[in-house]
This record gives sequence, structure tokens and C-alpha cells, in this order.
Amino acid sequence: MGGSKERNRASNVVVLCSWANGMIEANADFAATARELGWALRSGQDPEGTPIRDATGTWWQLNDQFERFITF
Repeated sequence: MGGSKERNRASNVVVLCSWANGMIEANADFAATARELGWALRSGQDPEGTPIRDATGTWWQLNDQFERFITF
């Protein structure tokens, strides 16, 4: 989620392909799915408190020390 320097943290970085990134911006249904998967955040949402799901289906928690932990 861009815009604020407060969000310039390691836990707020998820690398997506350009197609997925574009779809998050252009398609409301895809954006909703991305939020469910932790790939996109709502304004004010804490990235360290939001699990993300990778392509294998594994859920991870990210922190600001560039670490990830399996959540469930």
C-alpha cells in the first residue's frame, strides 16, 4: 500500500507479477481476493498483523526484520 512513509517497512512488501499488480488496481473482484490472501491491505491495516498466502497455499506472517513465519 503506497503513499505514506510509515508503510515503508519490510512487512509491507509482497512481490507480485506485473499482471497481478495491475489486476489489483483494475479489477474490484481480484482486489477483494488479493485482500483475502493478504496481498493487498486496506488503509490503516497493519502488515505485521496480516497473514499472507503464497502460491503453494502456505500462510505466512511477515515482520520488519525481513523474516517470515508459517501461521497455519
